[in-house]
Amino acid sequence: MQLVERHLIRHQDARFAVIDRAAFASKNLYNQANYQIRQAFIHEGTYLPYAAIFHRLKHHEAYCALPRKSAMPSSFNFTTIGAAFLRVMEAYREDPSAITGRPKIPGYQDKTKGRFLLIYEKKALGKRVFKRTGKLVPSGLPIEIATQITWEAIAQVRIVPRADGYMLEVVYEQEIQPAAVTSQLRVAVDVGVNVLAAITSDKPGFVPRLVSGKPLKSLNQCYVRSVQPKLAG
Repeated sequence: MQLVERHLIRHQDARFAVIDRAAFASKNLYNQANYQIRQAFIHEGTYLPYAAIFHRLKHHEAYCALPRKSAMPSSFNFTTIGAAFLRVMEAYREDPSAITGRPKIPGYQDKTKGRFLLIYEKKALGKRVFKRTGKLVPSGLPIEIATQITWEAIAQVRIVPRADGYMLEVVYEQEIQPAAVTSQLRVAVDVGVNVLAAITSDKPGFVPRLVSGKPLKSLNQCYVRSVQPKLAG
């Protein structure tokens, strides 16, 4: 299975500025790829696969502004967004009642404020530097990422824009370790409101438990009465 080690890069972090420039360039590439996809869909009723997008953009300034090892995975991500839209659109045509409204074609990122995801596959993370320092250095991005993950387990690095900065995600593989369980034993959980959960089991010596839901219920009522009206304006 794949897990994620996360690092939050806030505005005051020395790495923020260079990441922000790369995310801005990724936004430009996204908008250009989206333009190509939209034009083909609107005027021709066709979907552009990854290969077609790549050949249309490989010499474009938006593509060249990113390191090749980052631009290619990002371009592939754009096509998956377009493919997802077409699948939903096909489902809508077959049964409009199954979806709350007509699906909208993916829009553009804001020209100045927009930022987009950055993806660095394992081959773009600097194996030699990692073996020497234990830090990841994405291709074309002069930053270092300290990580506890071994090189063999690392799959990719994603940099995700957030309102308070960027979430840097080191994606890695980990084998599933089966839990030591006895298949003959059973547990039952009854979920409620005042009693959040009633738990019992046929395991010898197991003590049934009641988990109170009143604190959570009170917190929810407080939110509904005081916070939600303010958010609604």
